[in-house]
Amino acid sequence: MAGQGKNSLGLITVRSLADLPVALGRLARLVAVAEHLQPATVGRLAADQARTLVTLAGVVERRDSVVGTTAPALLGAAGELRGHALALVDVRAETRQWRSNGRDDARPSQQMKGIRRQLGRDCPRLHRSLTDGDLRTVIGALRPALLLAPALHHTVSHYLHAEVWDVAPAAREGISTQARLLAATLGVRDSAARLSLWLPAAPRRSGGRSRSHRH
Repeated sequence: MAGQGKNSLGLITVRSLADLPVALGRLARLVAVAEHLQPATVGRLAADQARTLVTLAGVVERRDSVVGTTAPALLGAAGELRGHALALVDVRAETRQWRSNGRDDARPSQQMKGIRRQLGRDCPRLHRSLTDGDLRTVIGALRPALLLAPALHHTVSHYLHAEVWDVAPAAREGISTQARLLAATLGVRDSAARLSLWLPAAPRRSGGRSRSHRH
């Protein structure tokens, strides 16, 4: 996919929960500009993002455990996030019907690995003693987390229309495999769009630069 400087786009180093919003936004951008992603890679990214959203949903629904917080309540958000996660799992299932001989762009998987690693470190603390700062960081990460869905839909649509991916031999019979995959990615894109309408607006960033390194 065309994009100036796309091959030089680096990873966000995730050293703390505070890095999560920027890292999630970068993940979506890396998917959007990737030279090529294998169907299995797209499926793993979708599944890992589903796990991430379930974790974030668990934090959001514990808002009332934070004494004195004025963070947005986001009533019903946890259930909607889990529904979005299930839609991402459907994408994982449909990508299993496809194959490609192209070489993977490793950056999205590397970025996801950093995100999942940090969440793994933070989860015990978040379940044990959630702070107002933690809660606000997670709420601030929700909108960037939803950016992956349209990126996946755009990427998969491009690959299918360009015939970059091939249907696996075992999946050639029955309902159109391409139609099912496109419906799954369209579903996550539309789900993300609906969710974003009632999330807090993204805060304006200061002039500081995000930490990143390039691979």
